[in-house]
Amino acid sequence: MGITSRPKMAFFEYNGKRSDEFGLKIINDQEIISPERKMTFIEVEGVDDDYAIDEKAYKSYSKTFNCIVETQSKYKNVAEQAQATIAWLNSKPGYSPLSFNAYPDAYWQAMYYEGISIADTVSWRGKAVIQFKVKAKRRLLSGDVKAEVTKGGIVTNPMYLSSKPLIYLEGTGDIKLTFNNNNGNQTLDIKGLNKTITIDCETQQAYRNGQNANAELAAVPDIQLHQGKTTISWTGTITKMLITPRWVTLF
Repeated sequence: MGITSRPKMAFFEYNGKRSDEFGLKIINDQEIISPERKMTFIEVEGVDDDYAIDEKAYKSYSKTFNCIVETQSKYKNVAEQAQATIAWLNSKPGYSPLSFNAYPDAYWQAMYYEGISIADTVSWRGKAVIQFKVKAKRRLLSGDVKAEVTKGGIVTNPMYLSSKPLIYLEGTGDIKLTFNNNNGNQTLDIKGLNKTITIDCETQQAYRNGQNANAELAAVPDIQLHQGKTTISWTGTITKMLITPRWVTLF
């Protein structure tokens, strides 16, 4: 854990809007948090220490912004300003991108879930604590860029963590994709591809035009792009392949 100094005009962005649009001014430096690994510890009678089971995953954690509320002339009072803030934070259920301008190259997948009543807001006295639940791994903006891949093409993961890409294919018939990395080969079989398919290796789902297409996959799509170079090849007819690599980091 460490501290990073905030920029002169610090703000966070969530659901497409910036915190300073609602008069929220971040007042403290932000901690850099390393997420906790998911581990199970078992005590064994007569044996020193615990037996540790590593789940090879990380826990979500809370990200907090301590702010002062600067009144804005477009609102009649603090309560109205608070209503607008609450409506913004709750405008979209589930996880959404959360960025902090001190880290311009990456963002969290975050969820605002704590309610603030108007009565509570009136008692803020110009202060607010905004807390999000964030997924353990931050996404790099560079990993959201789609890249077209040709047969035998190479995708290079610049991070030490493996990523779970989004794959879009155009083609027909039976296809076998192979991903070759220093960690070994991974394969993905598609049976009877009907023009297009999108494969989400994070949710382990496949779809076409919003409809589930898992039946066309021979197995759960658990492809990972490991650190370094991955060579992608295939058998069968693919006329176009796009990969959104989704590079991730813990900080």
